[in-house]
Amino acid sequence: MQLRLVGLILCLACADKGADSADESLWNAPSVDLGDAVTVGSGFEFGNGDGAWLAAEHVIPDIYLTMPPTDIPQLLWEMLQGANIADEGSCPYLTASGATLTYKSDCRSQDGYEWSGELSETQWEDEHGRWKQWTMNLEVIADVENPSFDRVTLQGDFVDLTADSLDGVDRAVYANLIAGADGYWEQQNISQNREAAWNNYAVTGRWERRSNGTTVSQGSLDLGEYGGLRFSSEPLQHSDSCAGEPAGSLTLESNQTAVLTFEGVSSCDRCASYSLDGEFAGQACGS
Repeated sequence: MQLRLVGLILCLACADKGADSADESLWNAPSVDLGDAVTVGSGFEFGNGDGAWLAAEHVIPDIYLTMPPTDIPQLLWEMLQGANIADEGSCPYLTASGATLTYKSDCRSQDGYEWSGELSETQWEDEHGRWKQWTMNLEVIADVENPSFDRVTLQGDFVDLTADSLDGVDRAVYANLIAGADGYWEQQNISQNREAAWNNYAVTGRWERRSNGTTVSQGSLDLGEYGGLRFSSEPLQHSDSCAGEPAGSLTLESNQTAVLTFEGVSSCDRCASYSLDGEFAGQACGS
């Protein structure tokens, strides 16, 4: 197997620093080392359960996004491609080297967005399946009236494996990244909790979607003004008949320990039983 990526190491038996996981028996896919965690992973205040649900939306697949650690940077990148933010073909501009495509900037768009840094995507295949890595070191600052956002920051890496030849695994995701969006949700007139969470979304972790419809996840999360936490899930069972609520439990640890227990298709009400430090604390629900 020939890896074209500097700093990416696959190892079948070593601990995964990027995913904060020391127990390889939890996983069926190989490990990926993305370096030291970019997250703090502490200081989160759970409150009445709303904070715990918000955290769950940003780490658990199919509650809010299909796969949060890849979807969030990709959504922000797509937004940056807008005609009033980027100048097609020049700011940023695209270069190719082997299997790697790199968008380079250090430019100012015609409408007044200051770009610095670059974003690259590399794809390859091996005996496990088809791999994709994004490596990001990009910042865009608005210097215009009525901007789409104030500042967007994309830093770090995610690796996404479509597992064609790995028994029991459909997809494995590894992330160690920051995806910050100041002012974006405010401009969309969306609820303030998204604005407060996305001004510095950072995640370090590992996710595995299995052929039986379950997902396992583990890592740490910083959610902007809400603070940081560590997360781990038992195998969560997903069902097409209840999109937005799996079945199983998610543990969130910071100054306190919160557990969300989802009922999946048996209730499908976008609510979970919520406990805090082992005591039942009611229901946590999404909008």
